[in-house]
Amino acid sequence: MSKWMMLSVAVAVATTVAGCTNSDQQSTSEVPAATEGMTETATAADLAAFTAGDEVTLAVPEMHCPFACYPKVKETLEGLDGVSLVELVPQEEEGVINDRRIVVKFDGEVPQDVATTALAEAGFKGSTVE
Repeated sequence: MSKWMMLSVAVAVATTVAGCTNSDQQSTSEVPAATEGMTETATAADLAAFTAGDEVTLAVPEMHCPFACYPKVKETLEGLDGVSLVELVPQEEEGVINDRRIVVKFDGEVPQDVATTALAEAGFKGSTVE
């Protein structure tokens, strides 16, 4: 491959990865403390929890690419006690996220608000349970 072709590929990859990062996101080695700031008064929605054996689909509208965003979402959720597996739903094209949903499997109890708050703190605001 010519030197210019390799340079073009490197620039394209760097642009794609840089486009997925957000300066206010935490580094990928950090897992947010999703329970910080929780109050004594909780609504019924706050008390809803996923339990061992549950498998749910979450919509993550801020997850734009499979190179930086999806790995960050996966690491964030798999860092929570009670989450056993996070998978991207099947996509139409490899290397492109056209369906911004993930499937999460649980092996313990995880309050629903803890999972969505962890995603919001990692830079993926607006994530919801389907």
